[in-house]
Amino acid sequence: MVVTVLATAWGTRSRIPYLPKARASEARVRAIDVVLEAWTAMQNASFRWMMFGFILIIIAFGVAGATGLYMFTFFWQLDQFQILSVLLAGPVGSMVGYGVARRFFAWLDKRNAMIVGGLFWMLLHALPVLLYLAGWAPEPGTWAVALFLTLIVVFAGASIAQLIVGIGTAMADIADENELASGRRQEGVFFGASAFANKCSAALGSYVAGLVLVWIGWPTGEAVRTAADIPADILLTLAILSGPITALIALPGLACLRGYRLDRSQLQAIQTALRSKA
Repeated sequence: MVVTVLATAWGTRSRIPYLPKARASEARVRAIDVVLEAWTAMQNASFRWMMFGFILIIIAFGVAGATGLYMFTFFWQLDQFQILSVLLAGPVGSMVGYGVARRFFAWLDKRNAMIVGGLFWMLLHALPVLLYLAGWAPEPGTWAVALFLTLIVVFAGASIAQLIVGIGTAMADIADENELASGRRQEGVFFGASAFANKCSAALGSYVAGLVLVWIGWPTGEAVRTAADIPADILLTLAILSGPITALIALPGLACLRGYRLDRSQLQAIQTALRSKA
């Protein structure tokens, strides 16, 4: 992580001259000022809808991530090497998704690209369990199912990347919109609130996953080592909740993204107006 942060900082150093400069005449920032700025940011409709959608989507991701290891180990009966292969497929898919995001966004525009990416993630996340229920999935515990899940996770990672890129760049667009409306550049507030919501929502997703395991009566203790130690009805309930039901949690979040109204033409008009005022 440290190497990645340093590499990206070095790679973007050419943008330093374009960053806003602090002015000595500005008043000292108080704790209440942070709260007031956050409240002001929430008055922006695009930001509100993005935050509501982002929170619901990240909760779904959190539940999926927290229950994923249980699914791989007990439901799909993968060994440690197979689980590692599936988990590594996620970052690979994300890198592919980041690579195609620019063209994807140019084709569909930002809001639509995010929604389509989210819908594809929902479908891909639910697909393995749905195919299993239909009798069309590979047999658990085989290399066939490991390769099948690896392929699914690659495409799911690429789909998630569209949401990550879209939400990040949307924050910059919202900062432009807010600056034109209020005369204040508050990208720190928007990005800070986004990062805070990300951490809280992911933690809440993990908490919900824990509640799910308690609710379905997941057995605990040293005796629980393989799928044979878990009742079949509990395994099936976990699969349905972790797969299709978790995917559906993201649906209201994707609906909220429709509240983000800044399309390409509006953003160009906003940026033109800001340049004329500079």
